[in-house]
Parts: sequence; structure tokens; C-alpha cells
Amino acid sequence: MKYPNRIKELRKRANLSQRKLADEIGVSESALQNYEYGERDLPGDIIIRLCEMFNCTADYLICVDSEKNPSGLVDVIKPSYSYHVVPIVGDVAAGDPCEAIELIDDVLTVPEAFRETHPDARALRIRGESMNKLFQADSFVIFDPELEVRDGDIAVVYVNGDDATVKRVYFAGDTVVLHPESTMEEHLDRAINTKDPSSPPVTFAGRVFWATWGDNDVRF
Repeated sequence: MKYPNRIKELRKRANLSQRKLADEIGVSESALQNYEYGERDLPGDIIIRLCEMFNCTADYLICVDSEKNPSGLVDVIKPSYSYHVVPIVGDVAAGDPCEAIELIDDVLTVPEAFRETHPDARALRIRGESMNKLFQADSFVIFDPELEVRDGDIAVVYVNGDDATVKRVYFAGDTVVLHPESTMEEHLDRAINTKDPSSPPVTFAGRVFWATWGDNDVRF
């Protein structure tokens, strides 16, 4: 099924590239291409952003009405929105470590301030319940590879190379303790002696500083 719309027409009239428009409305470039070609239905929030961008009605945007702006408002492109996007780089376990699953070409909308304060930030989608006191399964955590992981921080941790998990981290001498924060008793601390040759290697992808799900945003 095709979903007709005037996105491409309006974008070209405004002299915007696909990448620029995608950044403005907070989607990936490939998602915008799918919208333009009518391969994907337009979500309500994207329709609202596009109508604000191009100063048109929703009916005009989706080809229901031939009149762009019955109210006669001036045809202008509005300034950039106060948000930023970060890449979603995969799924991560909040349970037993498991291999992170790469997600292709997707982004997450975050506060505009992150553009300057955390320019290298990345997002991961949570699976599992070992951190459910702090955030739910299918929520997104945002981490910064440039932030040092300190004692008591929440971090994205790689155990044995490719196995990724999110845990609160404690340091006790040569031992790294991965601490779950869960309502479920089966999730226990895992202590790894970094000097023991038989222990799996532990590395940190970055410190988690933000989590979001639904209308909830939590800073750590």
C-alpha cells in the first residue's frame, strides 16, 4: 500500500536536502526517504512537525486537500526545533550479558543540550529486568563513551568481548562488581577479578547518563 504525500515537493520548494530535513524533524534519512516514497505511513507526531516546518495543513501534506494553507499564513520555514538526535547502536541486556544486536540506521530524539554536552552520545534499547528499579524493558539508555566510569556509576559493560550489559558498577581493588537494581531476586551481583587470567575481560563502552521511555526521562 502506498501513502501519498507532498513531502518531497515541499522539501524541494524549501531547498532542503533529505539529510537536513531528516535532522530537523528528528528521524533518520532512510526513514524520511520511506515517507517521501509513500512506503511507510506517517506517524502523527511527524505529520505535526512537517506541517509546522512547511506551514501547511495535514490534509494538504497527505494530499487530501489541494489548498496548502486556507488560513492565509505566510509561507515560511520555521527555525530548528529544540531537540537533537543520537544513533541507536543496538539492544543491550539488563539481565545476563548477551551479544548486542546491531540496529541499522535508527535514531533517538534527545534534548538539544546533548549536542554540545555529549556530542558522542549513543543510545541502546534495554532488554531484561535486572535494572527495572531504574528503567523498564524496551526503554532507551543514552551513554557517553567519553565519560569516565566511576565507582557507583551505571555503565554499558562488555564482558568477554562482545557480551553487553547495563549495570551499576562498583570497584573493589582489582575486582569489578556488576550490580543489578531489580525487584526480581534471581538477579545477583557478579564479581569479576580483573587480575585473574581465567576471568573474562571487562571493558566499558561508556557511562549511562540518561534513560527514556514513554513520557519518562531520567538523568543519572
